[in-house]
Amino acid sequence: MRKNFWRLIGVMVAFVVIVTLPTPANVISATPPKIRVPILMYHAVSNPPKDTPANWVENWLDPAMFRCQLKWLQKNKFTSISPDDLIDAILGKKQLPQNPILLTFDDGYADAWYSVVPTLKEFGFTIQVICRGHKPKLCPTSA
Repeated sequence: MRKNFWRLIGVMVAFVVIVTLPTPANVISATPPKIRVPILMYHAVSNPPKDTPANWVENWLDPAMFRCQLKWLQKNKFTSISPDDLIDAILGKKQLPQNPILLTFDDGYADAWYSVVPTLKEFGFTIQVICRGHKPKLCPTSA
């Protein structure tokens, strides 16, 4: 996953550098691709532990609300994509679906795998899990 993250950052930096370099119009187009992809970042889908500091409670999402969000995305014909799909689209190597969306979970908490993935599968979505380095055993890279 880190490889994908740094690959995306590298592509974006390279794109900005290439677009801003003075070059003949027939060598490279200075028009960036018109790609718009909403990226939803989640932290945890569960009820926060009782000892959670008040300023951290907003990082947790009630499972019923998560289900409601997925239902809305499905009803509005969104299709989940991966970071690789987005990179390939930016590079012009791939066409994205009509309503692409990138769903991500940070920190790699177990609930992302055990409770979120079954709900995602029910609605036909995939996610990208971004894991913290000190707990790699908890973290599948994507689902």
